[in-house]
Amino acid sequence: MRSRLPLRIRRLATIKHEAFSSCGGIKINNTQDATYSFQLKGDKVGSEGAEAAFRGRIVVRTGKESRVEPLKMTSDTYGSGQVSVKASDAAVYLLVVSTPRFFRGNQTYSYEVLIECGSQNGNSGMAFSAP
Repeated sequence: MRSRLPLRIRRLATIKHEAFSSCGGIKINNTQDATYSFQLKGDKVGSEGAEAAFRGRIVVRTGKESRVEPLKMTSDTYGSGQVSVKASDAAVYLLVVSTPRFFRGNQTYSYEVLIECGSQNGNSGMAFSAP
């Protein structure tokens, strides 16, 4: 089941999310020329105490075409990235994957994402959904 969080936000959003030993993502419905900045901050350990590690990608979708930008990870639990888009780019996705060294049981790996949007037309609202 996928939960949707249609939110209108002014400048930024912080989202707390729990990844179940796999992946999660956030979709931003884009309608403007803008620059989106993302910061990923993961918990250092999972729910059962195993060391955590994450990877992230920014995907921009324009019709049938896509482009992918990796988050620059400065540690196993922190990374950031930025992407500029045009109004014709329909959606921006942030994909986060937990890549721990421990894959047993039902351990979860939590993380937070900070999203900032700087638009060229002064409209700083955005709508997004998270699984």
